[in-house]
Amino acid sequence: MATESILTKRAARWKGEIGLFADNPMAEDDLRLCANDEEVRVKWYSPRNIKALRYLWGLCYKIGNSTDRYLHWREAMEDLKMRVGFTRIIFRHKKFELRGKSLSQVSNEELLLVTRQIEDEIIKEFVPYMKPHQLRAEVEEMLGARK
Repeated sequence: MATESILTKRAARWKGEIGLFADNPMAEDDLRLCANDEEVRVKWYSPRNIKALRYLWGLCYKIGNSTDRYLHWREAMEDLKMRVGFTRIIFRHKKFELRGKSLSQVSNEELLLVTRQIEDEIIKEFVPYMKPHQLRAEVEEMLGARK
């Protein structure tokens, strides 16, 4: 079940105050979109496979920000989902179109498969000199999973 609320991004007003904080580069970018002291509408939930989702988004963030191919790292995610066939068909403007599937309802097994396919595609297209374990180590370090 998802929870929706309206929050304000601001500095803490008193000691011990609890808030939502960005703890990785992707979340920092998202939070930068709103101004200080601005109310924002948020929706939060904690999927069972949050660690795997966080890694996949981190992977796309790294590639999206380290190449000129994409304007934004979210565009990298959409393109990579299309490249590996993680798609759905929609009917729009009187024609059928392929779009990337949502990651919100996938099983852990499907998420693992898509992640491996995207890793393979990234290595093939963007960093052919890199081994899969090296790419994983860099992304995990960026996300703070490795110390």
